[in-house]
Amino acid sequence: PDTIQVQQSIMRLDAFHSSRMTGSPAESLTSLMQFNSFAFLIFFAAVFPLYCVLSFRWQNRMLLAASYLFYGWAEPRFLILMALTTVVDFFIGLRIGDSEDTTVRKRWMLASVIMNLVILGIFKYYDFFALSIAENFARAGVTLNPLLIGVGVPAGISFYTFHEISYTVDVYRKHIRPARKFEDFAVFISFFPQLVAGPIGRASWQMPQFEKPRQMTWKGWCDGALLILLGFFKKIAVADAMAPIAAKVFKNPGACNRTMLLTGLYCFSIQIYADFSGYTDIARGLARLMGFDLIENFNQPYFASNITEFWRRWHISLSTWLRDYLYIPLGGNRHGRFNTYRNLFLTMFLGGLWHGASWKFAVWGSLHGIYLAVHKFMLERQSASGPPPAVPPCDAWPIRAIKILVTFHLVALSWIFFSAETIADAFTFLRGIFTHVKTVAVRGMKIETADLTTAGAIFNVCDTQAYTQRDIFEAIADALGIALRFRRVPSVAASIARLTGKWRARYDHNDRFIQLMADENQHTGESSEKAQRLLGVEAQATPHNGIAAAVEWCRDLGLIDF
Repeated sequence: PDTIQVQQSIMRLDAFHSSRMTGSPAESLTSLMQFNSFAFLIFFAAVFPLYCVLSFRWQNRMLLAASYLFYGWAEPRFLILMALTTVVDFFIGLRIGDSEDTTVRKRWMLASVIMNLVILGIFKYYDFFALSIAENFARAGVTLNPLLIGVGVPAGISFYTFHEISYTVDVYRKHIRPARKFEDFAVFISFFPQLVAGPIGRASWQMPQFEKPRQMTWKGWCDGALLILLGFFKKIAVADAMAPIAAKVFKNPGACNRTMLLTGLYCFSIQIYADFSGYTDIARGLARLMGFDLIENFNQPYFASNITEFWRRWHISLSTWLRDYLYIPLGGNRHGRFNTYRNLFLTMFLGGLWHGASWKFAVWGSLHGIYLAVHKFMLERQSASGPPPAVPPCDAWPIRAIKILVTFHLVALSWIFFSAETIADAFTFLRGIFTHVKTVAVRGMKIETADLTTAGAIFNVCDTQAYTQRDIFEAIADALGIALRFRRVPSVAASIARLTGKWRARYDHNDRFIQLMADENQHTGESSEKAQRLLGVEAQATPHNGIAAAVEWCRDLGLIDF
């Protein structure tokens, strides 16, 4: 029963991961009108001409209605949640702006921040943490049945939550005045071009644009159109071309050699940049057509010469938001070296979780936190030892090129955790890159010869979703022949014997397999004897019974003739 509980808990967690990972804009837009969809083309073709002929006040009202239509296109139930937090934060902003008492202002600001973070935590992270805790208890033999929400993650909740927090905090800091008209504030929160793929709106930058008339010019239309075309090129011509290659490698890294792994990693690094920056370019272009100016979100990040510079170029709206509303409030670099490193790590750890409810995103963020802390330490050591020697201009570019390559590969290695289906797959990916292994072909799949000591390698590459029962037996048959050549029969035999129960569990619905298992149980002695004669092993070597059974299965299917 304990084993069943563990398996059920793990299955529920896997199902949760598969339904909630939001690592790229394309994933977070699956339930909405994607920018490159026919539905969005019709939507914007109706919205933009109407926007052009309306007066300023009616433009905002029309944009608010259009944004709510865009957001509620697939799941209108979540409109209530966004509307509720918008109304509450609007009135909290008024309370903060109308009070001169610092204590009162701070209480209202904290109320807004806590409310938004609690809602974000419940809808995006509660089920994830509940299932993770239940899984760990199940492994220890304690059964927990947590109450799950199970309603899914509202699309764009991470973005509009950060919009609202930036607004109330900026009003508290007196960087901006509170909005006096509800439609101005509501359209800032729900503005459809940036609602689900960014860039993250900063109230101090965008609220003034919603509170006064915009000017649409020919230059603005040309700039907007160029941004849209560039975004579509990145998304369709680059990201969509790289995606199948990267997906194939990341789906089964254990079956790929080093060249394939590196190819998949480079393709994903290009894909995620082109995908994400393409969406934000389209968003900025759409906004520019309507007279808005959104923050630049990407500035050639893969040309950064160090990790700190990378985060000044990559997802700029997120990195600056984390700096201003998380890193600095935590203390920044004001309280000693250790606290600085801690704050960098915590900021990036939480920034990783912001991307999705999965430990793999937390690991990805933690890696960048470590990168930043190490780079900070190196800068401090360099500063303590005096200014670096002058570099001749002719040598400057080669040195910078080396730094760019090193930084890119550090970032690319972190993408492994971001894109891998599980953390275990990420470590398999890393092991495949950094260890020199000899591989053999099993039905067109690469299996390390060292992995023949565990038949789990055979079992894992033959994923039941992609391979038939016959494919698995064929792989076993080939692996037996490989095992003979590499003198690894005993280890493979023991591993196959241990995995017999797993195969039975997966194929107990298949009459042919049940019959084979029955034959194996009935003729264990006979088949074992045949295998012993065939393989030249001693009769007392009981672990070979498992491989004997596998030989018999393959012989019955006509897959082997030795």
